[in-house]
Amino acid sequence: MTWPFCAQCGTILTLQDIDSVECDYCGFTASCESLGLGQVSVVTRSKARPPPQWLEELNRGDSAAAEMKRATVEEPCPKCGHPEMSFYTMQLRSADEGQ
Repeated sequence: MTWPFCAQCGTILTLQDIDSVECDYCGFTASCESLGLGQVSVVTRSKARPPPQWLEELNRGDSAAAEMKRATVEEPCPKCGHPEMSFYTMQLRSADEGQ
């Protein structure tokens, strides 16, 4: 069985209920029986997967961003004149990029 396309615009038809299909683009509707589909059933299967590591770290609160500590230097800030500045470094690209 091949899944039908809309006779008016060519878009693939969407199963609306157990015995009718509808085109999401132009609104064309037809019964599955009139298109020669017979009885249509939909079966959905999925496997449970563990959450990604970054999400687990974020939920625990120990992600790299949470552990980031700023270094301080005793130099006047050029913007506000405060006697100390704080900063931190980040890796912005892959280590082997540009090699």
